Amino acid sequence: MAGLCAAVLAAYWNALGNDFMSDDHVQIVENPGIRTVSGLTKYLHTPHKVHRWQRTLLEQEFYRPVFWLSLALDWLLWKTDPFGYHLTNLLLHMANACLLYRLLVLLLPRTPIAALATLLWALHPIQTEAVGYVSGRVAAVAAFFLLAGLLAWLRTSGMDRGPTRVLWLGMTGVSFFMALLSYEIAVTYPLLVLWIEWYRGRASEPPQPIFPQRIRWSEAAMLLIPLAIYAALRLAVAPLGKDVLGAESVGGIGSRLAMVLLTLITYLRLLLLPVRLSFDWSNSVNPPTTIADLSFWRQMAFLGAALWAATRMRAVSRPAWFGIGWFGLTLLPVSNLIPLYSVLAERYLYLSSAGFCVMLVAAVAAAVERLPGTARTRASPSILPALVASVALAYGWRTAVRNADFRDDHTLASATLAATPESFLGHYWFAQWYKDQGQYETARDYLLTVIKVKPSFAPAHGTLGQVYEELGRDDLAREAYQQAVSLQPSGWLGHFKLGLLYQRHGEPEEALAELDRAVRHKPDSADALNALAAARLQTGDLEVASLLIERVLALEPNNAIGHANLGVLHVRRGQPDLALRAFEAAAAADPTLATAHYNLAILYRQLGQPEQAAAAFRRAGQLDPRLTRKGK
Repeated sequence: MAGLCAAVLAAYWNALGNDFMSDDHVQIVENPGIRTVSGLTKYLHTPHKVHRWQRTLLEQEFYRPVFWLSLALDWLLWKTDPFGYHLTNLLLHMANACLLYRLLVLLLPRTPIAALATLLWALHPIQTEAVGYVSGRVAAVAAFFLLAGLLAWLRTSGMDRGPTRVLWLGMTGVSFFMALLSYEIAVTYPLLVLWIEWYRGRASEPPQPIFPQRIRWSEAAMLLIPLAIYAALRLAVAPLGKDVLGAESVGGIGSRLAMVLLTLITYLRLLLLPVRLSFDWSNSVNPPTTIADLSFWRQMAFLGAALWAATRMRAVSRPAWFGIGWFGLTLLPVSNLIPLYSVLAERYLYLSSAGFCVMLVAAVAAAVERLPGTARTRASPSILPALVASVALAYGWRTAVRNADFRDDHTLASATLAATPESFLGHYWFAQWYKDQGQYETARDYLLTVIKVKPSFAPAHGTLGQVYEELGRDDLAREAYQQAVSLQPSGWLGHFKLGLLYQRHGEPEEALAELDRAVRHKPDSADALNALAAARLQTGDLEVASLLIERVLALEPNNAIGHANLGVLHVRRGQPDLALRAFEAAAAADPTLATAHYNLAILYRQLGQPEQAAAAFRRAGQLDPRLTRKGK
């Protein structure tokens, strides 16, 4: 195993210097939920809702508390240093490689297939998204618990009934449950157990059926109970809906079947020849628009040949047949039989690729065995390890090259567009990058390209509104925000930005309506609550404003804007002493908040403290000269 870990380290060493990218910003850097115990416990009964235009697609709800716990542990150790997070990913991949090797040794004894297949799996370039991208860790965390659970299951084989057997069965159930709480793709665990026991049963003399010889009914409960508990939790906390699946993901039966087949073909192509890899395949897998589409039938011919070869493997090589079953079963949740928001992603293959590698190595071993006697003698037993080592070396090189694509947002967008020029997300990420660099005209051009390719992509319209604001085109910004909220009514950020725009242009009723919607869709957003509180203060609705401010300070006790709004509330109620304390708290929480210093200056002057008033005016002027001109 030391050699296996050394090979993984060599292939992924350059990934340790990568930055955060894509969803990492929302899930780690900008996520307060992983920084406190209360935030973590919230993930047990509340889904994490991702809905930032800056880094993500549409709103999506995730229930993956164990994955969030892994990020929280990294935060405890590393804060915002990406090196530590990438190190965890690397160590986790090493651990999974060791678990997979041990599992295959138990299932495929007295052959070199276990070691060689594990080496190919560990170095396969398809794993880079799960290993070199921090948020891709979700697949590796689930795989860790799933593999550990399968090893615990095999440990019970041949044990007599007793406390030791019960303990190992309990570990199986707990591991399965932890895998489910990491990533919903782990639902295939019971199917894998059945496949393993069918495979082992067929090897027995005489062959044994799964029930009740291989699996007792009491043992089957350890597979079903965790699944039932998880299903109840998931349905209660984060039921599936269009925000999870995507509004455009559901088609007719024929279209759905074509999508399943095309997805399978793409995955096989990526595993066989992992040269053109991309972070976004959203526009690359589309069902045919007509039955005369020759490209579709060429792909169907490839799939037919692959399926014919797979059926032949059952008679030629039992290990290869085992690998095919593993591949198919673990691919079921992401095959698009049930519509997925992300139709295709390389991280989906993290566990499935293990079955592919077993099948590939076993098929080559079977081919070597079927050579004529003299040819096989000349080839010698070293031919299989030599062939696999050559492929592993090529995989390792490609993995190291691919790791560089995940260096930062810019390199990721560049690599995505190079591999899949049709990717609207690649253009969108470039727009975000140029926007962050202050190059708003270039960002606008990229966003207009995105909208031309994907007019229904609400985040592009919302980000375009932000860019137009920076360019001083509030009229166009208004149109962009309105289009964003019409496409995605449940997106709080669109209503929030549109409300602020209405507020700035003196349209209080429209501003209140949009900010109310923002708070309704994102009740724990301090930004939305503060904006609505300020709007209520402007209209004189002090009681409602007071309740909103209380909610802000309950969420974030040191929120500077919240304390500033509280100061305004006390001023409106004729309580200058309380207002003074509130503005002082705002200035202490955020010394760069110019309005806090300005309001302090006014209060100091009213309370007969000219020196403090002068100092506060100077500080406000330094931060925002417009305020001191206003004061004069």
